Amino acid sequence: METRAIAPRSSLGGFVPENLEARGSEKQEWINVHEPYELRDWAIYFSVSRMKIAEAVMAVGPMVEDVKRYLGK
Repeated sequence: METRAIAPRSSLGGFVPENLEARGSEKQEWINVHEPYELRDWAIYFSVSRMKIAEAVMAVGPMVEDVKRYLGK
């Protein structure tokens, strides 16, 4: 059984999705909108609603950098 740690705080003061600051080359580069916990974590990280994350992914695709630009972050 896998356990998940609480997401760490980013330098921006918000929570960071658990895989965003993964060690080494495992840094998460895309958002899976089909996982509720990812929508929640990314919404917290970008300080927007879950619906806004889903809208951004629909508009520009799942890549974090593209979503970041779309959201103006």
